[in-house]
Amino acid sequence: MQNPSRQYLNVAATAEYLGTTERHVRELVYKRNVPYHKVGRLLRFDLDDLDAWMLANRYPARRSVGDLGGLA
Repeated sequence: MQNPSRQYLNVAATAEYLGTTERHVRELVYKRNVPYHKVGRLLRFDLDDLDAWMLANRYPARRSVGDLGGLA
């Protein structure tokens, strides 16, 4: 059974959600770097998919020199 509260975003809303431009979102789609659905000619993005994609592409912060315990 489908979740009726599931939200799908268009390109403009996805760009706003990710804090980037529509052009960049379209480039991510072209390169198939981001999960999306195609409904006819329309592109739609699932919020859960976007959140999972963001987590999968997360890089941890580097430790600072002070955190190395003087081994710098």
